[in-house]
Amino acid sequence: MEILAATGSTLGIFAMYAASYDPFFKEEDFSSLDKAYFPWICGLHILLDYYIDYMEDLEEKQLNFTFYYKDIKLCEERIIFFLKKSLEMCSTLKYPLFHKTVVKGLLAMYLSDKKAFQKHNKKVSTSIVKEGESSTVFYHKICKILRHLKLL
Repeated sequence: MEILAATGSTLGIFAMYAASYDPFFKEEDFSSLDKAYFPWICGLHILLDYYIDYMEDLEEKQLNFTFYYKDIKLCEERIIFFLKKSLEMCSTLKYPLFHKTVVKGLLAMYLSDKKAFQKHNKKVSTSIVKEGESSTVFYHKICKILRHLKLL
Protein backbone atom coordinates (compact mmCIF):
# COMPACT_ATOMS: atom_id res chain seq x y z
CA MET A 1 0.00 0.00 0.00
CA GLU A 2 2.79 2.46 0.81
CA ILE A 3 4.43 1.88 -2.57
CA LEU A 4 1.12 2.83 -4.17
CA ALA A 5 1.07 6.04 -2.15
CA ALA A 6 4.59 6.87 -3.35
CA THR A 7 3.49 6.61 -6.99
CA GLY A 8 1.04 9.48 -6.44
CA SER A 9 3.73 12.10 -5.86
CA THR A 10 5.34 14.15 -8.61
CA LEU A 11 8.15 15.44 -6.35
CA GLY A 12 10.64 12.94 -7.79
CA ILE A 13 9.88 14.13 -11.31
CA PHE A 14 10.40 17.76 -10.29
CA ALA A 15 13.69 16.85 -8.58
CA MET A 16 14.91 15.04 -11.71
CA TYR A 17 13.85 17.95 -13.91
CA ALA A 18 15.69 20.47 -11.73
CA ALA A 19 18.79 18.26 -11.57
CA SER A 20 18.87 17.97 -15.35
CA TYR A 21 19.91 21.64 -15.50
CA ASP A 22 23.07 20.95 -13.49
CA PRO A 23 25.82 20.27 -16.05
CA PHE A 24 27.87 18.47 -13.39
CA PHE A 25 25.10 16.06 -12.38
CA LYS A 26 26.28 12.54 -13.22
CA GLU A 27 24.36 9.37 -13.99
CA GLU A 28 25.05 8.02 -10.48
CA ASP A 29 23.68 11.28 -9.03
CA PHE A 30 20.40 10.66 -10.89
CA SER A 31 20.34 7.10 -9.58
CA SER A 32 20.82 8.32 -6.00
CA LEU A 33 18.13 10.94 -6.50
CA ASP A 34 15.71 8.31 -7.75
CA LYS A 35 16.42 6.02 -4.76
CA ALA A 36 15.86 8.87 -2.29
CA TYR A 37 12.68 10.21 -3.81
CA PHE A 38 11.11 6.88 -4.66
CA PRO A 39 9.74 5.52 -2.47
CA TRP A 40 10.87 7.53 0.56
CA ILE A 41 10.28 11.23 -0.07
CA CYS A 42 7.40 10.65 -2.49
CA GLY A 43 5.84 8.17 -0.06
CA LEU A 44 6.18 10.62 2.83
CA HIS A 45 4.55 13.32 0.70
CA ILE A 46 1.43 11.31 -0.09
CA LEU A 47 1.14 9.66 3.34
CA LEU A 48 1.11 13.13 4.93
CA ASP A 49 -1.54 14.25 2.47
CA TYR A 50 -3.73 11.23 3.21
CA TYR A 51 -3.08 11.53 6.95
CA ILE A 52 -4.52 15.04 7.16
CA ASP A 53 -7.42 14.16 4.83
CA TYR A 54 -8.42 11.01 6.75
CA MET A 55 -11.73 12.25 8.21
CA GLU A 56 -12.72 14.14 5.06
CA ASP A 57 -12.02 11.09 2.87
CA LEU A 58 -13.91 8.83 5.27
CA GLU A 59 -16.98 11.07 5.10
CA GLU A 60 -16.79 11.43 1.33
CA LYS A 61 -15.99 7.74 0.79
CA GLN A 62 -12.75 8.58 -1.03
CA LEU A 63 -9.73 6.30 -1.30
CA ASN A 64 -7.17 6.99 1.39
CA PHE A 65 -4.17 4.71 1.87
CA THR A 66 -3.96 5.48 5.60
CA PHE A 67 -7.27 3.60 6.00
CA TYR A 68 -5.22 0.41 5.65
CA TYR A 69 -3.26 0.96 8.86
CA LYS A 70 -4.81 -0.93 11.79
CA ASP A 71 -4.78 2.19 13.98
CA ILE A 72 -3.48 5.76 14.27
CA LYS A 73 -0.39 4.60 16.19
CA LEU A 74 0.75 2.43 13.28
CA CYS A 75 0.06 5.31 10.89
CA GLU A 76 2.25 7.57 13.04
CA GLU A 77 5.04 4.96 13.18
CA ARG A 78 5.03 4.45 9.41
CA ILE A 79 5.05 8.18 8.64
CA ILE A 80 7.98 8.61 11.05
CA PHE A 81 9.74 5.65 9.40
CA PHE A 82 9.31 7.28 5.97
CA LEU A 83 10.51 10.59 7.43
CA LYS A 84 13.68 9.06 8.89
CA LYS A 85 14.44 7.14 5.70
CA SER A 86 13.86 10.32 3.66
CA LEU A 87 16.28 12.35 5.78
CA GLU A 88 18.82 9.51 5.75
CA MET A 89 18.63 9.25 1.96
CA CYS A 90 18.95 13.03 1.58
CA SER A 91 22.37 12.76 3.21
CA THR A 92 23.55 10.64 0.26
CA LEU A 93 22.52 13.20 -2.35
CA LYS A 94 24.27 16.04 -4.05
CA TYR A 95 22.93 19.22 -2.36
CA PRO A 96 21.71 17.34 0.76
CA LEU A 97 20.60 20.54 2.54
CA PHE A 98 18.24 21.39 -0.31
CA HIS A 99 16.61 17.94 -0.27
CA LYS A 100 16.36 17.90 3.54
CA THR A 101 14.62 21.28 3.31
CA VAL A 102 12.10 19.75 0.89
CA VAL A 103 11.38 16.98 3.43
CA LYS A 104 11.10 19.39 6.36
CA GLY A 105 8.95 21.68 4.24
CA LEU A 106 6.54 18.82 3.56
CA LEU A 107 6.12 18.28 7.29
CA ALA A 108 5.72 21.99 7.96
CA MET A 109 3.18 22.54 5.18
CA TYR A 110 0.99 19.50 5.76
CA LEU A 111 1.14 19.46 9.54
CA SER A 112 0.37 23.18 9.87
CA ASP A 113 -3.02 22.54 8.25
CA LYS A 114 -5.89 22.79 10.75
CA LYS A 115 -6.92 19.22 9.84
CA ALA A 116 -3.61 17.99 11.28
CA PHE A 117 -4.72 19.12 14.73
CA GLN A 118 -8.29 17.85 14.80
CA LYS A 119 -9.27 15.30 17.45
CA HIS A 120 -6.82 12.40 17.65
CA ASN A 121 -4.40 14.00 15.19
CA LYS A 122 -2.97 16.65 17.54
CA LYS A 123 -0.70 14.30 19.50
CA VAL A 124 0.38 12.41 16.38
CA SER A 125 1.08 15.58 14.37
CA THR A 126 3.15 17.05 17.20
CA SER A 127 5.12 13.81 17.46
CA ILE A 128 5.85 13.73 13.72
CA VAL A 129 7.00 17.37 13.63
CA LYS A 130 9.39 16.73 16.52
CA GLU A 131 10.95 13.82 14.63
CA GLY A 132 11.88 16.10 11.73
CA GLU A 133 15.02 17.67 13.26
CA SER A 134 15.10 21.03 15.04
CA SER A 135 14.61 23.29 12.02
CA THR A 136 11.34 21.52 11.18
CA VAL A 137 9.73 23.02 14.28
CA PHE A 138 10.78 26.47 13.03
CA TYR A 139 9.41 25.83 9.51
CA HIS A 140 6.20 24.51 11.06
CA LYS A 141 5.74 27.68 13.12
CA ILE A 142 6.34 29.84 10.03
CA CYS A 143 3.73 27.86 8.07
CA LYS A 144 1.23 28.24 10.92
CA ILE A 145 1.77 32.01 10.87
CA LEU A 146 1.39 32.11 7.09
CA ARG A 147 -1.85 30.11 7.36
CA HIS A 148 -3.13 32.47 10.06
CA LEU A 149 -2.41 35.41 7.74
CA LYS A 150 -4.13 33.48 4.91
CA LEU A 151 -0.93 33.55 2.86
CA LEU A 152 -0.73 29.78 2.70
